[in-house]
Amino acid sequence: MGTTPSTPKPTIRTISTAAPVTSSTPYSFKPK
Repeated sequence: MGTTPSTPKPTIRTISTAAPVTSSTPYSFKPK
């Protein structure tokens, strides 16, 4: 059970890194 909570923790870190990257390239997502 200790492994289950450990998995979502690193997943959130990846999203946090993508958040700033998406904000830097909002045009790429807007035309899409």
